[in-house]
Amino acid sequence: MKYLITGATGVVGGHIARALVQAGKQVKALKRKNSDTSQMQDITSKIEWVEGDILDVFSLEDALKDIDYVIHAAAVVSFSGKQVQQMFKINVEGTANLVNACLQAKVKKLCHISSVAAIGRNKQEEMINETTKWVNSENNSKYGISKYQAEQEVWRGMAEGLDVLVVNPSIVLATGDWNRSSLQILKYVKEGKKYYPSGSLNYVDVRDIAEVVVKLLDSEVSNERFILNAQSIKYRDIFRQIAQKLNVPAPTTEVKRWQGLVLCRLAALMAFFSGKAPLITKETVNSSTSNFVYDSSKV
Repeated sequence: MKYLITGATGVVGGHIARALVQAGKQVKALKRKNSDTSQMQDITSKIEWVEGDILDVFSLEDALKDIDYVIHAAAVVSFSGKQVQQMFKINVEGTANLVNACLQAKVKKLCHISSVAAIGRNKQEEMINETTKWVNSENNSKYGISKYQAEQEVWRGMAEGLDVLVVNPSIVLATGDWNRSSLQILKYVKEGKKYYPSGSLNYVDVRDIAEVVVKLLDSEVSNERFILNAQSIKYRDIFRQIAQKLNVPAPTTEVKRWQGLVLCRLAALMAFFSGKAPLITKETVNSSTSNFVYDSSKV
């Protein structure tokens, strides 16, 4: 059996690729021409790397030759207004392209790495599980909407005869470059910041994601969704735990939602004059001051 993975140079995709190699699987990874594979140095020789792009349908057709299983981990994660168009193009159009290519290549199964953000957040419903329906709400970020629309392409593929799996990780914690996506939470605490948001953080270890994905692909399970979430914890508490591990002072001042919204307006003004992306946005405020809990008991 041969596996193709997109997004293998990312945090989640890289760990899944590593888990597949360690399980003795034959792995092919799609990467763009200028992708940095340095995080995969120790197993690079054990992976068949092919250049391509999920926006290039012809490269997908070539990459899928002789492939049995596909793991789609390529995506853009951003809360910056400047990247919205690119994010939707890659997350939605790219997923649609891959689904179509999988149907044409008649692969056995597609595992789509989604996000809990794609399930939808209703402020009246704090406990969220796999049966929770999408609700249009200000609690949904543009990123969440893009992942929801990407999922619709996957479910469309299922309706057309493709066996699929959808996994929805919460915020992913891992070792590595702290400038990458959710790993910035470690950088924030390390830099000695004083503030913490009033909400809760749902998180999962990237190694657990990789383990579950490999097991699901080895199973007979298909056409189902699985939330992957280890714990829901207040930002105050996880910041304290991280600070203790890093031997630095923990943030001590709580920022409530209304305070965060004031700060994001100031950040937007500063970004306008500096030309840089704002450090805080309305979407990040809404997310970090909410107290949703994701139920992963199905796994």
